[in-house]
Amino acid sequence: MNLSQKNNWRVGILGAGRVGSSIALALSGNKIPVSSVVSATSHSASVLAKKINCKIFSNKIEDLRTCNIIIVSVPDRQLKATAKRVMQIRFTHNSVLLIHTSGMYGATIWNQRTSENKEVKFWTAAMHPLQTFVARIDASPEIFKTYFALDGKNKPVNIVKHIVQILGGKSIMISDKDRATYHASAVIASNFLVALSHASTELLRQIYPQSNGLEKIILPIQQQTLANISKYGAAAALTGPAMRGDKQTIRLHKKAIQKHSKDILKIYTALTSYCVALSEKRQRGKHG
Repeated sequence: MNLSQKNNWRVGILGAGRVGSSIALALSGNKIPVSSVVSATSHSASVLAKKINCKIFSNKIEDLRTCNIIIVSVPDRQLKATAKRVMQIRFTHNSVLLIHTSGMYGATIWNQRTSENKEVKFWTAAMHPLQTFVARIDASPEIFKTYFALDGKNKPVNIVKHIVQILGGKSIMISDKDRATYHASAVIASNFLVALSHASTELLRQIYPQSNGLEKIILPIQQQTLANISKYGAAAALTGPAMRGDKQTIRLHKKAIQKHSKDILKIYTALTSYCVALSEKRQRGKHG
């Protein structure tokens, strides 16, 4: 069967968590039916299957055997063992494309073929959406308008690029050796933004202890900062006392923060040093 033709696709989802469920919903919404849903529990598989009108759902991995594209979305700590189990399935197709959605690992996670299924040709790839998923199933049409980090050989990657295009995303190639660096970059961009937002609102809570929704106060400046980064680049978007070399203000900040939280003071001190270095680098670039 020619997997380059989407009419031949029989997609199976392994892992009905936040990422796997969102991918399944997006594929279904783009008229790519999902043939089977398998998850750790029958309940989670059933919840997703009902949303996408999928008839085959269970917690049994063998129920993926009639699929020729398997999208594996499980926690990183389970990926290697899960990949091995997938490659032991008695598939009904001669060619099967195996894709995982981990950001940490590349396509080499699939390099553990056993003696079973010698008659099946496995095509393997990695496809990580550079996105954050909070809801169990995110139905937003915008959620996949992002970059996907791919890894694998040309033929399977070309099919995965087609899937990414259908989802509304863009593809970049990140090799196995660079995945940890790439994933760390993603953590800084997303998780650390959440942590910094929490630290910011915790300081505001010292002023407004009875208030809820303090995030609304800081969101406008965060949104404008992101707009500036998009327009001018990260280095050029830097403002504030570190950029101006205002040591007196920085000292007053540290004195105020120290009264409330040693942990936030550590964050402030470390990032202020980074901002000062960034500002100096920017100035050298202007005058170099």
